[in-house]
Amino acid sequence: MKLVPFESSSELMCRYLKDISGQWSGHFWPYEEVLSSLSQASNTLMMIFDESQVYGAIFYNFIVHESELLYLYVSPEARGRGLAKQLMMAYFHDTGQRSTEAYFLEVRESNRGAIALYETLEYKEIDRRKSYYKDGETAIIMKRDQIELPG
Repeated sequence: MKLVPFESSSELMCRYLKDISGQWSGHFWPYEEVLSSLSQASNTLMMIFDESQVYGAIFYNFIVHESELLYLYVSPEARGRGLAKQLMMAYFHDTGQRSTEAYFLEVRESNRGAIALYETLEYKEIDRRKSYYKDGETAIIMKRDQIELPG
């Protein structure tokens, strides 16, 4: 498996983005919106894939020493293999090189697996948005402080 930044010039990566955006349908932006937003230098998408399929993706932005995790996705058949943590560590490495001072994210209150992962990565709940999602579910806002990168 490869973990690499998205390249819009790659036909394979565009196909994989279409595939994975179909899987997260209704939970995040459609393919066209993600692709369009990647034209902004502040947004980054990384994907884990091999020659036959995509397993996960992480989408985030970085603006003036702060970063927001916009979406983290691992396909159902690839869950439980540590790919979400691998994607998060790649995210921290990339943004840590840019002197990120604070990391933010929001997560559905019912997404206990994601919340547990974020807590192990030192995120703390800082607020809640009641009835934030279209289905009425609450969003939990989480934050973690700067990461010290080794060496």
